[in-house]
Parts: sequence; C-alpha cells; structure tokens
Amino acid sequence: MKMEVSDANCSEIQTIDRHTRGRYPTAIPPLSLRWQGARPPQGGLCFFSAGDGLTGSGADRSIVYIDGFNLYYRALKGTKYKWLDLEKLCAQLLPKLNILKIKYFTARIKSRPGDPNQPLRQELYLRALRTLPTVEIYYGRFLSKTSTFPLAPVTHPPQYVRVSHAEEKMSDVNLASHLLLDGFDNAYDVADVISSDTDFITPYKFVRNRFHKQIWILKPDKKPSVALRASVDAIKPIRKGSLASSQLPSVLHDSAGRIHKPNLW
Repeated sequence: MKMEVSDANCSEIQTIDRHTRGRYPTAIPPLSLRWQGARPPQGGLCFFSAGDGLTGSGADRSIVYIDGFNLYYRALKGTKYKWLDLEKLCAQLLPKLNILKIKYFTARIKSRPGDPNQPLRQELYLRALRTLPTVEIYYGRFLSKTSTFPLAPVTHPPQYVRVSHAEEKMSDVNLASHLLLDGFDNAYDVADVISSDTDFITPYKFVRNRFHKQIWILKPDKKPSVALRASVDAIKPIRKGSLASSQLPSVLHDSAGRIHKPNLW
C-alpha cells in the first residue's frame, strides 16, 4: 500500500518556507516510508521528528554517535539531568530503529582551582556509562596551556593578559572518522548524531552521497543552523522532558563496586 506524508503528519516537523524553496535538496523520508513510495509534503523541506515522522521500520540498523562535550554544554550544563542514561534517551527518541551501538566521544577533563572534583564526577559518570551494554566510549584528550590575549576594548597601546585554559582535542575527529568508516563498512542504515556542530557537515555529505545512508540529528539546542538543515535528512530537538525521563539509577554496580550519583548532579 502506498503511503504519503501529508502536512498533517508534520505537527512537530521543522520546515523551510517557500522563500527558501529551491535552495536546498528535498529531504529524504525515513527508509521504511521511502520503500512505500512516501514523499515529503509539497512546498517545503520537511524534517521528520521522532515519534512522528522519524519512524524507521524496526529493521533499519542504526548507530548513534554522541559528541559528549556538545551534548553537555548545549543541553546538560546547569541542569539536574547530567546523570543521563544514553540507552534510555536514544530508545525514547528513536523507538522504531534497531540501535546496534551508541558511541560516546569525550575526553577526560582536568581539575580546576575552583572545582577540583570535576574529574572525579566525570569518572563516576563514565563508570556508569560502561555498565550499559550498547555504549562504547572513545577518548580524545585535553591540552592545558597558557596564551596571551589583548584586553577588550583594545587600548592604545594595547594591554595584554595571560590566560590559562584547556582545549579538547580529537573528539570531533574521532566521531567523524567512526561515522565515515562505519558507513564504508555498511554498518548502519541510519546514522544518528547527537551534536549541533556544523564542523561535521562535510562527513555528513560523504555519508549521504557516497554511501547512500541517512543522517538524522538529535539536536541538543533549539535552533539548527541553515547549513546543518541542508546537509542532513532529519532533525529532532532533545527536549527537557526526554532528558528528565532518561536518568540513570542513583546507585549502580560494576566490577569495582558501587557507583553513586554525584551529590552536585
């Protein structure tokens, strides 16, 4: 039976209006709908949302790629949802996909003078994530360095200040590399990426155009950039309700013993 996606199916779907028509490629419906001859609604670019259009077939193989720092700074920092169960979150947002793996990309942070226990809290969370069977953790690294910057507003002559800061390295490269290699190996039908970083646009294009796979974005913040919208098949915002209902138990166990949720979380 043929099935068409109508405007009625798009209550939560983000669209690009008629003024941008022709500037962006037509969105590809999820695989299960495409097999049935479905088309996006006429007159705009349609991004299917989880629970509405992001339906999958249940047979569509998926790997989820999580930019850990992007997720933290865009959706979790300053909230009470940092003890996040990645399996619950992905299952809730992608109920019709066969999620094979969840790849989490991060780096071990270093202590700061104002918060020396940050690395301890992170390690507790990483231990908690390692109890989840489908989660794999991949590490970049932090570089601490001191740089010289001019004070703002700039004076004449300019005044400078020395600033100690840390830079996270390799996590983005690791994520993009896994995304491309898994696509090349035909390891998924749909790649789901939790990140709002536009630096991944080029790998997304290779995955879609070279490997003929789909890219769905689970976006940690509210508004995707125009460039990101044009480079993927679907975008779904991660809402606070999904974060709240996807929390780990306060106490877990691994081979080293009990894992307690940090008090500040």
